[in-house]
Amino acid sequence: MAWELVLGSPKITTRFLSVRVTAHAQGLFSDGWPAVRIEVRSGNDVCSVPVSGSYRFQETTGAVLLRSQEGSTATAEPNTITLMLSGKAPTRGTVSIHLLDAATGVELKKLENVEVSIAI
Repeated sequence: MAWELVLGSPKITTRFLSVRVTAHAQGLFSDGWPAVRIEVRSGNDVCSVPVSGSYRFQETTGAVLLRSQEGSTATAEPNTITLMLSGKAPTRGTVSIHLLDAATGVELKKLENVEVSIAI
């Protein structure tokens, strides 16, 4: 599968951020869309908590269940996930954003060097 992550803004300027997730199946047959989870990391430390999704957000796990777009089983409907940064997040510098398979923890996509500039 080809995954795409798009930030809601060019850099992180508040404790809340949004990330739009889309996916496209590469093969003829798809086993369905995996449940996914997004994390913001500072170094190796997770510094975010997912708080909502456009659809099928699981509050207990923070995972999101994707679904196919109407009329196309090869493309997932975009889902925008909102995250809240924790106290471990830097107020200046950079972080990375990781899309993970919620069941296995396997990394599906990563955005590196995302600028953080939060005024306190």
